[in-house]
Amino acid sequence: MLPISDEYMPFAVALGVGLLVGAERERRKGEGVARAAAGIRTFTITALLGTIAMRVGGAILAATLVLALTALATAAYLRPHDDRGLTTETALIATLLMGALAVIDAPLAAALGVALTIVLAARAPLHRFVVARLDRKEVVDLLTLAASALIILPMLPDRPVDPLGALNLQTVWRFAVLVMAISALGHLAQLMFGARVGLPFAGLLGGFVSSIATITTMGRRAALSPADCPQFAAAAVLSSVATPVQLALIVGVVHEPLLRHLAPAFAAGMLGALVWGLLIAWRAIRKPMQEALVVSRAVDLKAALLLASTLMILTLGGTLLARWFGEAGLLIAAVLGGLIDTHSAAASIAALSAQSLLSADEAAMPIIVALTANSIMKCVVAAIAGHHAFAWTVVPGQALILVCVWGAWWFAH
Repeated sequence: MLPISDEYMPFAVALGVGLLVGAERERRKGEGVARAAAGIRTFTITALLGTIAMRVGGAILAATLVLALTALATAAYLRPHDDRGLTTETALIATLLMGALAVIDAPLAAALGVALTIVLAARAPLHRFVVARLDRKEVVDLLTLAASALIILPMLPDRPVDPLGALNLQTVWRFAVLVMAISALGHLAQLMFGARVGLPFAGLLGGFVSSIATITTMGRRAALSPADCPQFAAAAVLSSVATPVQLALIVGVVHEPLLRHLAPAFAAGMLGALVWGLLIAWRAIRKPMQEALVVSRAVDLKAALLLASTLMILTLGGTLLARWFGEAGLLIAAVLGGLIDTHSAAASIAALSAQSLLSADEAAMPIIVALTANSIMKCVVAAIAGHHAFAWTVVPGQALILVCVWGAWWFAH
C-alpha cells in the first residue's frame, strides 16, 4: 500500500493546478449573460475529475472523459457569442489531462499547470509581441528553427557514418540547431527590450551570434566616433562573455563528460570577460547610450550550414592529423580551427571524444588551445578594425580572459 503522502499527492497537485488555471480564467470570464461558462470551480473540478478517472479506470476512462469534455467544449463554442476564441475550452481539456497526468507524474503535471497559467495570463503581451514586433521574416526564421530541431534532427542517424568513425550527422546538426537557437534568442531579446538598450548589452547579445563579428562592428564604430570608444570597447569585451558560455553549451551537448573537465576554465574565462567589460562600461556609464546592434535575421540558416560544414571538415581533418601526428597534429588542428571558428573546433574535438577516439583529458587541452587562438584573433581584429584606444581596451580584456582560463585549468589539474 502506498504511503498516505504519495497516495494523496496526485489529488493535491490536481487541486492546485485546477485552482491556479481556474483563477486566471475566472478573471476573464466576465459577468452577466455573456460571461464564459468555465471559471475557478469548473477548472478545479475538471482537474480532480481527471485524477479520479485515471486512478479508478486508467487511461481508457480518462480518454473517454476527454472525448466527452471535447464534445461539451465544441457545443459551447458553437453557441452565438462575440468572442469565438477556443482558449478557455482548450485550457479546460488540458486541465483534465493534467489531472490525469498527476497520477503518473505529479511534478510534471504541476510544472505544466504553472506553464499553462503563465501562457494564459500573458495573453496581452504575447499578442502585442507577435503582432507588433515579429514580421514575416522572423516568423519564417522561427519556423525554420523549429523544423530543424523537431523534424530534421530526429531523422538523422546517431552513429558514425564515415570510414574513420568520426563523423556523426546528428551531432553535426545538433550543433547547427544550437547556433540557430542562440542567434534567435539574441534577436528576440533585442526585440523585447527595444533598440536603445545600450551598446554594452547589445554587444553581449551580439556575442552569442559572433563575438569576432561584434568586435569588428564595434571597432569600426569606434573608429568613426572616437568619443564613444569606451562604450564600443565595453560592448566588444562583453561579447567575449558569450564565447565560454557557448563553448560550455556546445561541449555539453556533444559530450557531457568532457564538460566536467573544462567547466572551471570556462567559468573563469566568462568571469574575467564579465568583470573587465563591466569595468569599462562603468567608466562610460554617464555617456548617452547608442543604438543597439540589431541582428538582421533571427536565424541565419546559411551561416548555420556553413558552421556545420566547417565542423565536419575540422572533425575529419582533426581525426587524420591525430592519426598521422598524434597529439601534436590535434593541437595544430585546434589552433587552425580556433582562428576560423572556436565553436566548430570545440565541437569537432568533443565529437572525437564522444566517439571514444580521444579521452576527456586528451580532448580538453586542444579546446583550451582553440580558445586561446580565437582570443588572439580577436586582438588582431580589434587592432585592425578599431581606433587605437579601442584596441588598447579590448586587448587587455582578452589577455585577462586567457589568464583566467589557463589559471583555472592549471589550478584544476
